Amino acid sequence: MLMSYRPDPLKRLHSVRLKMYLILLREGRALSVREMQQLIGMKSPGVVKYHLDKLVIDGLAEKYGGKYKAVKPGPNSFLSLYFIFIKTAIPRAMTYAIFITVAFITYLVIRYPEIDLSLSLIVIVAIGFLWYESIKMLRIVKGL
Repeated sequence: MLMSYRPDPLKRLHSVRLKMYLILLREGRALSVREMQQLIGMKSPGVVKYHLDKLVIDGLAEKYGGKYKAVKPGPNSFLSLYFIFIKTAIPRAMTYAIFITVAFITYLVIRYPEIDLSLSLIVIVAIGFLWYESIKMLRIVKGL
């Protein structure tokens, strides 16, 4: 069975529209043009409305009366690599980095005098890569 490839509409977003989409996701409720204007810091409500209407056209937002609400990203979207925690987008890789770091520290505490150095080196390198990617992904979303 052939599956049709549908490109991620988020990849085509202008940076202002991506910021608006992330704000709509973060807020988790429908926002008016004026509310979005205040949150994003733009002076013209017309420009804000234009970008919100483009989000609706791209299928990333829905319009309810005069308010806009985000549509959750699909499973193939780059935003599926994040989850929202206390109104902040957190990379999923960061949860893995935290888990492996805690597991490794537990291993070190339990096995202290008899630590396997080669295993420890491999785990430290893996933890380093996970933290590097997590922080890089976090900066991508924070920089928008």
